[in-house]
Amino acid sequence: MWAIKANYVTFLHGLTENNSFIPILDCGEFRIQLNIHQNTDGASSDQTNLARNHREPDMNIDFAKSASIGTGVLLTGLLQASGTAYAQTTFEGLYLGGHAGAGGPNSNGTFDGIVAPLEGITQNGFIGGGQIGWNFQDGIWVYGIEGDLSAIDWGKGFVDEDGDSHSLDTNLFATVRGRFGRLYDNSLIFVTGGVAFFEGEGTFDVGGAGPGFIDITAVGGVLGAGIETKLTEEFSVKIEGLWGIFGDSTNLDPLPDGALGDNLTIDDAFLARIGFNWHLNASGTSTHGSESGSIHELPHDWNGLYLGANVGIGGIGPSGVWDNAGSNADLEGLSDNGFLGGGQVGWNVQTGDYVYGIEGDISFADWDGSIGPDGEGDTHTFDMNYFATVRGRAGMVYGNSLLYGTAGVAIVDADATFEIGSTPGSVGIDAVGFVGGIGLETFVQDNVSVKAEALYMAFDESPNLGAVPDFDPGDNLSIDDGFVFRMGINWHTPN
Repeated sequence: MWAIKANYVTFLHGLTENNSFIPILDCGEFRIQLNIHQNTDGASSDQTNLARNHREPDMNIDFAKSASIGTGVLLTGLLQASGTAYAQTTFEGLYLGGHAGAGGPNSNGTFDGIVAPLEGITQNGFIGGGQIGWNFQDGIWVYGIEGDLSAIDWGKGFVDEDGDSHSLDTNLFATVRGRFGRLYDNSLIFVTGGVAFFEGEGTFDVGGAGPGFIDITAVGGVLGAGIETKLTEEFSVKIEGLWGIFGDSTNLDPLPDGALGDNLTIDDAFLARIGFNWHLNASGTSTHGSESGSIHELPHDWNGLYLGANVGIGGIGPSGVWDNAGSNADLEGLSDNGFLGGGQVGWNVQTGDYVYGIEGDISFADWDGSIGPDGEGDTHTFDMNYFATVRGRAGMVYGNSLLYGTAGVAIVDADATFEIGSTPGSVGIDAVGFVGGIGLETFVQDNVSVKAEALYMAFDESPNLGAVPDFDPGDNLSIDDGFVFRMGINWHTPN
């Protein structure tokens, strides 16, 4: 006797000895149990005639000992038809876990009139925290609620043209979100939305008035998407990107030497996170014979050429100073975080459960930004052209999905414009550095996969500003690092 437990979108029926119909496949979670025996009259029979739709609970189907091999082949084909019928994975119930990643906010505002533009008081940085949630599952559809709390390092300090220091200490970022998604074998592709909360403390110092302290809080909405993959019945890995939408402005007038109209606004925030979850109600996950509980069954063929498109969020972290003998404009906030989109092409080689290969991509990003007007009324701008990566990938197949690490070379191409009075000067920025990250990719059809990946880029590039009009010795601009979350779709050439 052997059994199959699986998920499928249609259901069929078998014919009993008295010609009445009973189900042999059922929608959602179903079970086929085959008992092979010898008929008492010595004759053979085959109860595999397929007929009309019907829905009933689990039921045993008897097959004669002489049942044809073709019947078994047919049932196997039905379970795998069109690349969407696989062992159903249970995500239902309570889960909790941890996460880490990178992100940052976009901010603006002024203090002490226009002497201190505040675009540079925030920066991109790392995050880490935990989450807890509850899933409900109805067949291939999963919905639920999740709450999370992250410690963040998104604040910094700078010195304005008067020699005064200003800084922001960021404390936490939290969300409460609904999640809704669809299962593809052992992977959940989901969208999410809810409420986000940001909290920090600002310190502003003007001359001899002493520092002033003020709480900086922002409450707004949050949207995102991601992929979560079960590695075992109890443990899953997820990659997600979130966009927090704020626009909250904190009035700085009450601070010592605060001027009318002084404010700090947190516009929005972008996050790329990698996490793991422990599912406390884990049960009912079919691994089709995996002794360890890991899900490694019904793998697709990952070999060969693929190409596709991607969209996502991210940003880079410039730093430096311009006109250090005058306005001393801090360049930390010169580039904004924002959205991106592009395409990729790659080649995979598969050996058993292991996949390795190479991928190249190019993306166009809305990472343009500006600082100013500064203390002398000048505005400085950043224009992002594109970024590209060439990376190796290596990973392991878990059921329908590939969990992979990736590393290689990243290239950023941009332009910066600096203004002194009525004389602007521009410089091209070509930064080459390291990129590394992690991703999840899952097949949704025979030759089509969806992926989510998070990348961290590290640069050490300082373009020469000496040719820019009104350059002062000590003026500099550096491209330090960057982060990306993106979701993509790939078409795999048939093998």
